[in-house]
Amino acid sequence: MFKRFALGLVLIIIVIGIIFIALNILDIDEDYRLLLPIPVLNTVFIFAIAALVAYIAARSYTITGSMVILLLGGAALAFGAGSLFKSWASLGLDVTMTVDESAALIASILHLVAATVGTSQQRISNLEFRGKSGIILGYYLGVIACIALVILLVIQGVIPSFHVPGEGSSVLRVVVRRITAILFVAAAVINLITYYKSRTDFYYWYSLGLALFGFGVFFISQGAVESRVAWLGRTAHYVGGIYFLVAVLGAYRLASTKKVEVSPSW
Repeated sequence: MFKRFALGLVLIIIVIGIIFIALNILDIDEDYRLLLPIPVLNTVFIFAIAALVAYIAARSYTITGSMVILLLGGAALAFGAGSLFKSWASLGLDVTMTVDESAALIASILHLVAATVGTSQQRISNLEFRGKSGIILGYYLGVIACIALVILLVIQGVIPSFHVPGEGSSVLRVVVRRITAILFVAAAVINLITYYKSRTDFYYWYSLGLALFGFGVFFISQGAVESRVAWLGRTAHYVGGIYFLVAVLGAYRLASTKKVEVSPSW
């Protein structure tokens, strides 16, 4: 029942998003703005949840050796770090926006890799705890280092700004956002197929979260910062993060209790 409700919520968000985009095209209530503390909300519902997902994913990996779960943790960390930087850094909209969009692209790539790994049923379970801890530390530090490198390259102008003063989004930003959304949705489809083959709940929740992230990226790109469609996109990210959390919590609980044999696809 809960799984059907979660799926229904995804479909409702998508349908409402389509309606909002249609209203924007028809110029109906274009002056609508919802003024809420975006940095605070993004910190709580994106970064904090992403950090928790990364932590639980790491704990689960030490038990199961699942590369999918580990990759999910790093992808969540990348997305959360980009959101945190955009929310609180005082380096100008051109820098913060470019870093955030680049971090989202990196996260989508990692999620797609995780989805591909899930189909091949790869895990690393023969290592001792110390060996797995080293992999976790190296991977997570690598993700953070990658985001830090992006920040440096954006500040130095090596990566061109996605924001054009007086004009808004650049063509590059539009392209990056579309690629990011497509990669998220592609990863969602792959994980959904894996779920129907394995009937492992982890893949079900993971696929729903990815779908919400993909449509969230698309919806945010369709309106102004405080517009209804942009807020719907953020809501999709907030709910998607919760679905990621449900996925890794379920995987960790299943592995730690040892009540059910862990699937080799983990």
